[in-house]
Amino acid sequence: MTLEEIVAKQWEEATIQDNFIFSKTMELYPDICKKLIELILKIKVKSLHYPEREKTIETRRTLQRVGRILNNFYMSVR
Repeated sequence: MTLEEIVAKQWEEATIQDNFIFSKTMELYPDICKKLIELILKIKVKSLHYPEREKTIETRRTLQRVGRILNNFYMSVR
């Protein structure tokens, strides 16, 4: 499988759970993201704030995943 085929497959399989997709959707369509967060968490969100973008942690993948989860959670409750 070529690199292009791998990237194409990953793109086709990407969902809103993917950090890049979520970030771009939130950036371009904040009303959609606000509604999505409200539906998932079953709370009323007053407004969304854009914290600093995620940075790559060069240690363990586990820490990267925790950072993404905390970042997304922070965005949803602010």
